[in-house]
Amino acid sequence: MTILYQFNPATDGRGAHNLIQTDDGNFYGTAAAGGLNDAGTVFEFSSSNHFSVLHAFDNSSKQEGFSPGPLVMGTDGNLYGAASYGSRSGAGTVFRLSPDGVFTILHTFDGFKEGSAPLTITQHGARSFYGTAGGSTLFDGPSGVFKLVVPIRDDLNAVGRASILTSGQNSFTTAAISTVGTSQAVTTAVASGYYPAAIGDFNGDGVADIVWTSANNDIYTWFGGAAGYTPKYVGNYPAGWRMVGAGDINGDGMDDLIWLDSQTNQFAYWLMDGKTRTGYRIFNITPGYYPATIGDFDNDGKADVVWTSANNDLYFWLSNGSGFTGRYITTYPAGWQVIGRGDLDGDGRDDLIWDTKDGTRWGYWLMNGTAIEKIVAMSVPASLSGYNIAATSDYNGDGISDILWSNGSQIVLGSNQGQCSITVTCTFSMSTSPVSLPAGQKVFNSGIPLSATP
Repeated sequence: MTILYQFNPATDGRGAHNLIQTDDGNFYGTAAAGGLNDAGTVFEFSSSNHFSVLHAFDNSSKQEGFSPGPLVMGTDGNLYGAASYGSRSGAGTVFRLSPDGVFTILHTFDGFKEGSAPLTITQHGARSFYGTAGGSTLFDGPSGVFKLVVPIRDDLNAVGRASILTSGQNSFTTAAISTVGTSQAVTTAVASGYYPAAIGDFNGDGVADIVWTSANNDIYTWFGGAAGYTPKYVGNYPAGWRMVGAGDINGDGMDDLIWLDSQTNQFAYWLMDGKTRTGYRIFNITPGYYPATIGDFDNDGKADVVWTSANNDLYFWLSNGSGFTGRYITTYPAGWQVIGRGDLDGDGRDDLIWDTKDGTRWGYWLMNGTAIEKIVAMSVPASLSGYNIAATSDYNGDGISDILWSNGSQIVLGSNQGQCSITVTCTFSMSTSPVSLPAGQKVFNSGIPLSATP
């Protein structure tokens, strides 16, 4: 027997186990404890006998969990696994780790209804993972088998990263983008008068779908997939109502449609199962308020609604599955506006992206539920003069949100470098050169309900 590598418990981890080999010939594994934060590590051992720690778990400031179990290499090229203990609830997490070390919490177990102490997971299908969770000495939760569908927001083509959607008169285009340009661009004809109103995963297959509407108040959902779209007629909605986005209100793994009637001062959601509405609820709201964005800001798998008004005040409605818990957050400076949402720091919780209406400044708030953990504001770089933030999504599939800029005719990608935290400012690698938009088309921003904004 030959010892190929000897672990240093303080840096590499201890209790190493669960080694897997992937198609690239390298080995990946976990150490249950030890490492820089004494919470375990994920490591790589290359075919040339080179050892490196890809991630050291942090269960203190980042609450990532500890004691990771076996890994599985996803079909998208990312590593997936479960940390059996720790996290905000103390009951463990499911995580994703990109090849370049970007860590993302996909789910935090509650320790009660969902169980605790997940250990082994396995993949079945493009986005579906199965595993077991049970009680422990810390929790008296039930044991059970779980299924976790991991959607990539705005991924219309089942490729593991967000698509750019641009639309114009009678057509739309989807494409992949990187810092060196776009690829896989496909332009599709659309009936006259129809426009995209929302993007979401309405059938729970992990692939994004497009919702279309027109002046006739009719709805069609184009279900996305690797082979193209499957259009389905959904129904009609009453006059006065406007679709303002989509999100999984009840946590069933399928996005729901979200509505506003600014004339009657009412807000509503439709619970969706594919093209079928399975339920709805209507709320009365204070006049003058409208949704600024919709996202999951507390990582509970349910969509939350961020509200604002001409007073520049910000309120969060956190979903509890059948209703919302509202809370005032703060009042933000004049001239600023929410322009997107996305997970910038990989903690599994959406953050707020901002810019100023005059296009000179932009920034972000790192969020932990309703708590603002970090505020960063900066000038728009001189190289982006005349550009505004057009959309935010995960365009390279590494689990964190990137930022897409546009001047109306061209786009530039800011690729998140994965170092963002409450102590480290986010950095972005910019496109080597702008990419021209299809003639007559504009970028659709799935994070901003533009139709609701006064």
